[in-house]
Amino acid sequence: MMTDDVLEMMKTGVQALSILTIIPIVAFALWLDYFDRKVDAQLTVNEFNLEASLRTLHVAFLWTFMLEILLFAAARPIRIHYPFYTLTLFLGAIAVHALIMLRADKKLRSAIPSSEAHRGIAGRAALWISAAVFGHLTLLSLFIVPGYYSLQLASTKPVIGLLAIFASLVGGLCAGFLFTFSVAPLLIRKVFQPKELTTGPAFDIIQECFKRAHVKAIAVMIIDEPDKRRYQATIAGLSFMPGPLAPSLFISQGLIDMTSERQLRAIILHEVSHLALKHFRSRLIYGAGIIAATLCILAIALGLAVAYLPPFFVGIVQITSIVAILVLPIRLMKQQILLQEFQADEYATFKLSAGLEAMESALTLVSKLNEIPLAIRAGAHPSTNERIAVLTAIENQLNKVHTIDEDKNSDIKRAA
Repeated sequence: MMTDDVLEMMKTGVQALSILTIIPIVAFALWLDYFDRKVDAQLTVNEFNLEASLRTLHVAFLWTFMLEILLFAAARPIRIHYPFYTLTLFLGAIAVHALIMLRADKKLRSAIPSSEAHRGIAGRAALWISAAVFGHLTLLSLFIVPGYYSLQLASTKPVIGLLAIFASLVGGLCAGFLFTFSVAPLLIRKVFQPKELTTGPAFDIIQECFKRAHVKAIAVMIIDEPDKRRYQATIAGLSFMPGPLAPSLFISQGLIDMTSERQLRAIILHEVSHLALKHFRSRLIYGAGIIAATLCILAIALGLAVAYLPPFFVGIVQITSIVAILVLPIRLMKQQILLQEFQADEYATFKLSAGLEAMESALTLVSKLNEIPLAIRAGAHPSTNERIAVLTAIENQLNKVHTIDEDKNSDIKRAA
């Protein structure tokens, strides 16, 4: 039971927290005003760099976001007595931060002229990705809510309750992960509205690649953008999903137009190698394992923090755990994708006989068409220079082994 003095102090603390929460938002807004004027000046003298500007914006957002997290962590006594208010205040501050950042991001991107068709693609992408995120969160909630109520019902047996909430978290995150993988082909279809390729020279090359890898042929969808900004090929979907969720090979018309027959074959053999090596299934299993392992480690860390650390640091560990659950699996998945790209390159080049020269030429061309520097990584993919260096090293090793084998055979023949 709180005394009147303590209650008054808590109310004062709530007011102070409310004011402090606004400070990072105001600081971010004031910085954006300065940043807008700087961008306008760069546009005037034609020195505007979209990538650099976006990077600066996102770093500034991250710093102010971290300030909000520290405030939330430091306010543990207030969180205990006013949990709903402090959580609502924190989430509201994050939402305002995100809205300001998204508006600034949109303004930066609009500084570069875009066609009506590309604005349509961007609009469809925003709509369908939002729908996918909503579906992911809904699925997660369907698992977590029963776990939460199990924890409440098992208050006399906290171990059972904690196991129930842990199982629901793992199940919900894994189900959301499976959902994201499953709807990828549908999202691409809805955003880019591709058409199925059923005849022609490119179709024949693609079918030949499936046969060479001894994998079942899947639908080939052509993405034909108005001014051909993307030059890409990718496979999306899980083999056991039906209809519009079934796996498909998506390839841009611009890539088909700009590549030679050997280059196109090398690109498709790389994509088909992912199927032959069962990379998508291993990503799914690996991702589920990462989620379960991350939750186990963080649960142990949180338990140790509650037992041995002061309240302020417990709040920091709580926030860090939430961020880690969202960030750590993604980081580890990127590392796995990086490794799988190298594996697909090797399999396509040497096992499926795409050839080092053709693969090197294809990788270099795709980077140049997409205006990606050869030394820069694109997302979770290795850089073109890294891929070529790894393939060259493998070929040198294979040539060395082949030379040794030939020398041994010669020695055997001479001895005979």
